[in-house]
Amino acid sequence: MPLACQYYSELEVAAMHQKDVTLIEKGEVIYQGKVKTLTTKDGKEFLVTPEDKNIPLDNVEQVIT
Repeated sequence: MPLACQYYSELEVAAMHQKDVTLIEKGEVIYQGKVKTLTTKDGKEFLVTPEDKNIPLDNVEQVIT
């Protein structure tokens, strides 16, 4: 399931302004921190952390900025 456009836009803004975000998947926090950038690989979207870890966005239910 692709990430909702609204959430993708929020993540882009968070990356530009170096704001912290929280990603929720299946009711659990899967990431909390800054967004370095967003990327796509093999048709899937990922959040890239400042430590260059790729967090898949396909099952993210909620983004809190």
